[in-house]
Amino acid sequence: MKIILALLAILFLHGCTFRPPVTSGTVTSAFGLRSNPFNEGAIQFHNGTDIGLPIGTPVSSVARGRVTRTNYCVASWCKVDTGRRK
Repeated sequence: MKIILALLAILFLHGCTFRPPVTSGTVTSAFGLRSNPFNEGAIQFHNGTDIGLPIGTPVSSVARGRVTRTNYCVASWCKVDTGRRK
């Protein structure tokens, strides 16, 4: 939970207004450089934050937007376009 709160603080400082996507969970891969599990461990930039949750856990979008892509194969995720990035 401390990591989720730290992420929220960073985004707030950058002028983003949002709500947390979940109220619990474990960050399994943070934003930034990481050993990519899908590319033989190559060090690459990860532009997201992965949060491990039990199946069926409700997850919300952090801001208003439109779901533009989903994936339910290796890991479940969805991409939301909030119109903030150009």
